[in-house]
Amino acid sequence: MKPSAYISAKDAQKMISDYVRTVKKEIIATRTQRQQLFDDLKADIHERIADGKIADYDDIVAHFGTPEQVAKDFSNTADIKEVKRLILHRHILVTAIVCCAATFFGYYEYKFYDVYNASHTYTTETFEVDGQTIYEDILVEDHRHGVSDILSKIFNRKDSEQ
Repeated sequence: MKPSAYISAKDAQKMISDYVRTVKKEIIATRTQRQQLFDDLKADIHERIADGKIADYDDIVAHFGTPEQVAKDFSNTADIKEVKRLILHRHILVTAIVCCAATFFGYYEYKFYDVYNASHTYTTETFEVDGQTIYEDILVEDHRHGVSDILSKIFNRKDSEQ
């Protein structure tokens, strides 16, 4: 271990933040378990800095272990059922949000498509070329609208139908 040296509060806070941030990336636990671990870890590191036993980031790793080791050790003691329940709830929440967003955007895409197609009139012309029948859709009438006009039609459709 290196000889004790004065560490500024700013440097100590940065070392602790870097170490705890790396542990946070690796740990699997509930929010309360994580917060308890981080509070204890910060307090232990502060205490060791105050005692002069830690002078830099390498000293933290030498005493407590790598962030990956700390996360693995803590995860091994965590309540697995609680962690699985937490992960399941997050998956359900993400799935629900994605489904709602897809439904919302799908509905308005459908409405936009409906209004866009209603603003165009097509007819089918039949031609015969070299004994083959060719069908061609011809745009007879094109009522071009800006996006704001189409969106206003979507939202005001009930008014125009009455």
